[in-house]
Amino acid sequence: MKQLRLAAAVTMAATVALLAPALARADAVSEWNVNATTLIFGLGQGPQISVPHLAIVHGAVYDAVNAIDRSREGYLLTSPVGTPFDSKEAAAATAAYRVLASLYTTPAQQATLATQYAASLGAISDGPAAKAGGIAVGEAAAAAMIAARTNDGRFGPYRFPVGTL
Repeated sequence: MKQLRLAAAVTMAATVALLAPALARADAVSEWNVNATTLIFGLGQGPQISVPHLAIVHGAVYDAVNAIDRSREGYLLTSPVGTPFDSKEAAAATAAYRVLASLYTTPAQQATLATQYAASLGAISDGPAAKAGGIAVGEAAAAAMIAARTNDGRFGPYRFPVGTL
């Protein structure tokens, strides 16, 4: 019995040790993907709502990071918004947070998102100018995505296209 407990403790410690580096190295995009999917799919919404909402979040995150990185063509942000010195982590976290906060507005959802956002920003060690610049870029990306997707018809009835193939 004592050996069984010891073996279980060693197995648990080894598992935690193996997972800890992976968790510690998670970037802001991965972190906010987990935050978004946990919130969106945890509500039990059908795919006609949950999938577009997740795409909206990731579109804003893409634009936020790309506005700083400038390695790809922007989706909605096509003119330079950020500088190479802005924090991509702050931009990604801000874009995801703002879009999710616009989509999920209950007090409990807002509180959860605010806590996650504060933790994300708290983990960013860049200087204040880099962090502030990244936040501004994330705000711009989120605002562009929210404006583009407001009244886009995603809550209307789905109509199957009629035709022959």
